[in-house]
Amino acid sequence: MIDIAWSEFVFVALLALILIGPKELPSVLRNIGRWVGKARAFAQDFSAQLDLDSERDDCAQEKTGPQDKDPPVDKKSQPFENTKHDTRSKH
Repeated sequence: MIDIAWSEFVFVALLALILIGPKELPSVLRNIGRWVGKARAFAQDFSAQLDLDSERDDCAQEKTGPQDKDPPVDKKSQPFENTKHDTRSKH
């Protein structure tokens, strides 16, 4: 959460009261509350969708078994292995 001190909150409230005015302030605060509620609902839905997708991926991996993403290493893919042996034989 956002860490706001009481003095900062009072300053923002007084500034809003002066700039917006006492007649419009309740409707503006109501609209801000609606937007905050929509943003929280969107964030919660997004988080739930991410959790659901990760659970689906986990279930799919359990069904198919673990898959090795890295190919096996062979001697041909290690070009410096021969160089190491060549330098040892020269000394």
